[in-house]
Order: sequence, then C-alpha cells, then structure tokens
Amino acid sequence: MPSFLWHIFFKHIDIKQLIMEAKSQLFFKALQFAAYRHRFSKTKNEEPYINHLINVCSLLVETGGISDSEILITGILHDILEKTNTKASELTVLFGEKITALILELSDLGSETEKEKWENQLKKIDKLNSGAKVIKLADKIENVRYILSYPPKGWDMERRIIYLDWSEKIINALRGTNIKLELYFDNLLATAKLNNPMISRSFQAKN
Repeated sequence: MPSFLWHIFFKHIDIKQLIMEAKSQLFFKALQFAAYRHRFSKTKNEEPYINHLINVCSLLVETGGISDSEILITGILHDILEKTNTKASELTVLFGEKITALILELSDLGSETEKEKWENQLKKIDKLNSGAKVIKLADKIENVRYILSYPPKGWDMERRIIYLDWSEKIINALRGTNIKLELYFDNLLATAKLNNPMISRSFQAKN
C-alpha cells in the first residue's frame, strides 16, 4: 500500500479499539477452550468446573480491579494442565509463550496428596511473578468462599478448618499482591469466625 494511503487508512481506524477487540477475542477463545477441555471436570460439589474458572476471573475483575487481558486469560486457563490432558505446547500455539509460562508457574503436576500440594504452593510463592501471584490469590479466595458457602459432601468441620488454615497460610504469604483481594479475604474469614464458633475457636487456639 502506498505511504499516503497508509495515512488515510490509520486516520479512519481506531487502533486502540482494534487491539482491545483482538484481546477480547483471545479471552473468549480461552473461555471456549477451557469449557471444552474441562467438560469432564467437576468441582468438589460435582458442579461444572468452568464455573470455578469464571468465578476466579470475576474476582480478579470486580474485586481486584484487574483488567490485564493476559492475567484474565491465564485465570481462565490456570488449571488446564493439572486437570485435563492439555499439553503446554498446545497452549503456546493457541495463546502464546507468556500466557503458557504463567499457567506453568501456577500448575502443580507432581503432588500426590492435598497436604503435599499445599506445601509445594507455599514453597513456590516467592518464585511466582506478580501476574501469577494475583491469580493464585484469587483462586485461593474463591476456593475458600466456596468451601464456606457450599461445603463439599463428606467434608466435616475438621476438614474444612484444616483447609481454611492452609489457605490462610498461603494467602498470608501472598500479601502485598493486591490489597483489595486481601481485604476481601480478611472480611470473608472474619465473617466465618463470627458465624461459626468452631472456626473461631480453632483460629484463636492457633494464635
């Protein structure tokens, strides 16, 4: 295209809008991809797993004030290596190296028990970059919110308290990542203690 025609072209095109549309398309592509690959995955209460991923992204946007498209796309895809047969090489082709690297940072592919997984998460926190940290924070808060509101079948109070205790340790290690999300968690836990004497006594004894 002749240079004078480029000038006319860009004069009538909103470049920022084009970029935003491209990022939106990639986000919805990630959402569709996650929904398909997680179609057999369930939450601890046997709900479609995609619900959890959407809730994590909602927390990032509505509470955390996050608008970075790469973080939100990673939020949708953060469990895909752990819970599906998706390969990292596929993610690189579809979503790029940066998003794939974030997903790999957030993936725990070697832990055999829940306790081992929590311990590994704590060990890895200092090595996570800021984008991975805020996703981990939102993910953990969403899990806590879910456990408190809809306790999984078969989870007695002792198991729920153990989960809350480990979650608090992980979130405390992430403090300084996003103050809005951290305050949201503090209020969530304070309400749980107020409404449930067993939770309150457990955390008092710990402190």
